[in-house]
Amino acid sequence: MIIHLARLGDDLVDTPVEEFLADQQAAASTGHSFTADGETADVIIFTQAHMLGDDWRLNRLLTHPLCRAFPERAFIYDERDMPWCALPGVYVSAPASQFRRAYQAAWSYQQVQELRPSGSPDLLFSLIASPTHACREPLFSLHHPDSVVRRVEGFVFFDRTSPGFAQRKTDFANTLGRSRFVLCPRGAGTSSFRLYETLSAGRVPVIISDDWVPPKGPDWDRICIRWPERTTSGLVEALEAALPRWPAMSLAAREAFETFFSRSASHRHIIEICAQMAAAGVGERHAALRNRAIHSFHAKAWHVSTRTKRFLRKVRS
Repeated sequence: MIIHLARLGDDLVDTPVEEFLADQQAAASTGHSFTADGETADVIIFTQAHMLGDDWRLNRLLTHPLCRAFPERAFIYDERDMPWCALPGVYVSAPASQFRRAYQAAWSYQQVQELRPSGSPDLLFSLIASPTHACREPLFSLHHPDSVVRRVEGFVFFDRTSPGFAQRKTDFANTLGRSRFVLCPRGAGTSSFRLYETLSAGRVPVIISDDWVPPKGPDWDRICIRWPERTTSGLVEALEAALPRWPAMSLAAREAFETFFSRSASHRHIIEICAQMAAAGVGERHAALRNRAIHSFHAKAWHVSTRTKRFLRKVRS
């Protein structure tokens, strides 16, 4: 198929397009060709959803000339924490409770920092995190002689102006490298960068996110431990019991990252998912749905629901 990465005409907002194009140069052939002419493309992919701020309905995408002219060809890569299914495509943090499998496929973040620790781990587990979700609070009280648990305040991991940004990023990477298991609780979204950074380091993520949808492909039972948000009771003991399995899980974790979630591999899979959806007529079915009033009703209901949940989390914290 012929693929077009759509632009919105704003250099900052279109940064993800440049990143995708750079990854395309590094990736092995996807079996598809790329064009700068959206009108001739079979698949039009918008990659900028997370750059649009308060435009939760993604009106800048939906009113784009290409989306208006060829709605059945329009797809999305969406890594927002609280995404609305405005277009069919690839979603990083779409919650299981609202996941629309007919139009959405789960995947990782495209820009994952790859970590390659040089030494062997000496810690059972670690957690360095901000209190961005209620499930994280009890985790800060976990204790083990071979663990590092640290609560972080006033730091945003993607904001280079945050105090001590470089040193904190280095400390995080070093601690992750020292850990056999890395606690990966959900934050504002159901997924997290640390989950995929942990896989890249050949460490085992402990995924604490009940509403997370695992991407298809890896054998997740071989590369992670899933733990419910509602309790920490027995978690440390479960990690101690898993130590005999850790060497095999570590190797499988790194292999899964290289196969599915490295930047070049992730690029191929994101493109292929959208191409397969287009071939199956998913774009046509979703375009027909968008023309119905019920779609607008669902959008408003989703907006009220997610904003209410966010407000309640703030009140509880």
